[in-house]
Amino acid sequence: MPRIKETSIQEVLSRADIVDVVKPYVTLKRSGSKWRGLSPFNPEKSPSFYVTPDKNAYYCFSSGQGGGVVSFVQKMQNLTYPESIEFLASRYNINLEYEISSAKAGEAMSLKRELLNIHEYAASWFAQNFKSETNDGQFIREYWTNQRNFSIQMADDFQIGYAPASPETALSQYLQSNKFSRQAMEESGLFYFERNGQWVSRFQGRLMIPIRDIQGRVIAFTARQTKKTPTNDKTHAAKYINSPETPIFHKGKILFGLHHARQHIKNHDENFLLVEGQLDAMRCWQMGLNHAVAPQGTALTEDQLFLLKRYSPNAIHCFLDGDSAGQKAGYRIIPLCIKLGFDLYFLKLESGIDPDAFLQGNGFEGFENLLTQKKGAMEFASEFLNPEDGFHTPQQKTTALEELFEMFQEANSITVQDGYLTQASQLLKLDEAAVRRDYATFQKRRTSIEGTQDLSANNNKEILTNANFDILSLILLHPEHGENIAAQLDPEWIDPQAPYSSFLRKVLIEIREGVWMPGDNPDNLLETEDEQNLYYRISTLKTQREPEAKATECLNTVQRQFLKQKEIAITENMSTSIDQLEKLRSLQKERNEIRRLLNNLKQPEGR
Repeated sequence: MPRIKETSIQEVLSRADIVDVVKPYVTLKRSGSKWRGLSPFNPEKSPSFYVTPDKNAYYCFSSGQGGGVVSFVQKMQNLTYPESIEFLASRYNINLEYEISSAKAGEAMSLKRELLNIHEYAASWFAQNFKSETNDGQFIREYWTNQRNFSIQMADDFQIGYAPASPETALSQYLQSNKFSRQAMEESGLFYFERNGQWVSRFQGRLMIPIRDIQGRVIAFTARQTKKTPTNDKTHAAKYINSPETPIFHKGKILFGLHHARQHIKNHDENFLLVEGQLDAMRCWQMGLNHAVAPQGTALTEDQLFLLKRYSPNAIHCFLDGDSAGQKAGYRIIPLCIKLGFDLYFLKLESGIDPDAFLQGNGFEGFENLLTQKKGAMEFASEFLNPEDGFHTPQQKTTALEELFEMFQEANSITVQDGYLTQASQLLKLDEAAVRRDYATFQKRRTSIEGTQDLSANNNKEILTNANFDILSLILLHPEHGENIAAQLDPEWIDPQAPYSSFLRKVLIEIREGVWMPGDNPDNLLETEDEQNLYYRISTLKTQREPEAKATECLNTVQRQFLKQKEIAITENMSTSIDQLEKLRSLQKERNEIRRLLNNLKQPEGR
């Protein structure tokens, strides 16, 4: 990739507004001079993600991550630094200059950016085919309006398209005429293979539905079978096919329609409507149910639920197909929703009915009536586990109860677990006291299986706790050494589970980004009561007589513990790779290097 000129980078940095860049990913609310929202990196119930506009910086207390506008884009889009600059330049319509000729710069455009462009071109081409006055165009519009009962306006709004069956190289010819590279064509997922210098289209004779990321950029397609789908197409039998995974499309991390639905979530009291398919979601939108989203033809993943958590942390309404597959899909997502703190409700349909058919037959009024009959997660789960002819033996109820225990033990709140226990007792018609005793036994059994931490682990934690506290004290009480400590301390060394680690990571990042410097007023650092108490505790301490020596000791301690844990992990990996000679040699070499580093580190006295 060509090097971007420094003048262009500075222009991007001066024009890119951190609040503007963050808002597509996080619902922000003003908090004094800052903005606050739920972490985009970790699931959480209370907002701990802060954006500081005057410093053009962010910090996430739950994950310890922070930085500037480029750093945020890197993390959210999984881009390199140059790719992030290109991303922001495109966002703000800035023409970048490269340290090579502009022609070469165009040829060397980053792959991800080129893939985004190729999908925009493809979506436009499919949409043109949909609107064309050809026989194919007339056919697909009639299919859309008469068979699927959607409006032409819906097609225009969401760039619905058509992939012609012939010629099978028409799309590749169009894209090649627009100078897309061979690599982009190959990795786009739009084609099967290359034949005589031209690429054969993956999608033929199908209705095309663009899949967009959270910013509304086309990253993939869903294609619906029609009568025009060729019988010799190897995917002919499949009603729906999706783009394969590509560098810009990971189906387990994308929700269809989220870019649309999030715009209609005005506050955190509103809930998402989860459906199974893309056309189900679009039917909801046409009916005014703009909160509808759908997974990409797979079981709902934790990553997808985490996306929803950013915008509506309260509840999800599941509006799934009435067949057994739809009910199983609903049952599978309950533990994930409990884990992430969602309240989950189910709108049950009759067998053989999907949301698309229901809404066409019953309209918005029918949906509202269905909403009044919604079932909670435990009620849905108990009905799912209950055989058609009901429970006949205590063992059947015990088996069902164990399944429910597995579900709600995922809840982080004891209060929530308590509520589920009461519900389970009532739904299964069991004595609540007996159910609670069974749950206590269940928890003891799980604890026994999982084991407890050994003494050495506790000792290590204590050592790290002391080291983290001492490092914070040195930075705050001896600001002349703060920058040097931040430069030497690799954030990777900090155990995220050790006390004070989150605050220490925050301080280090703020120093490295130049947002806060040792010796400055700490008010901007202290966001929570715990942090304020910690700072007060440190401020009452005496200064170190030899701060530099103490800093070296603490840094050695943290690094030593990190290397020891890494050595243990490598040794365990070696034991499972005994039959893989090359891997074993590589692990042995890595372990020897770690041991060399450990030997070079001065052992602290008394350790």
